[in-house]
Amino acid sequence: MATPEEIFAAIAPQLVGDARLNLFLGMAASRLDAVEWGIFYSEGVANLAAHFLTMANRAAAGGITGGDSGVVSGRSAGDLSISYGAVSGVNFSASEADLAATSYGVTVIGLRNMLPGAFPSLVRPGC
Repeated sequence: MATPEEIFAAIAPQLVGDARLNLFLGMAASRLDAVEWGIFYSEGVANLAAHFLTMANRAAAGGITGGDSGVVSGRSAGDLSISYGAVSGVNFSASEADLAATSYGVTVIGLRNMLPGAFPSLVRPGC
């Protein structure tokens, strides 16, 4: 089975050289329960880390400030403008709204929905 690092490199090669990669992989690993996520754990960690890193890059670039979230729905070059919107045709809960802001986060939601039992948590109890 592939490691979170190997999966990350395959799904987000543009982010591999980021100096914060190990930090975000560790954050993602601490938020998902390996037993609960089973065979999807490594893929979940990789996608959650890619989501965290993508959101951090957007924030650093001034793309997200405070409560801004959602998928990018519009961009402008003159006077630099960017607009965010919801994923069309999908209703996300409040706890999933942040994850819906990137394709990596949406993948985490999809993986979670494939797990046996009633929707396991995205965060370990007590975190």
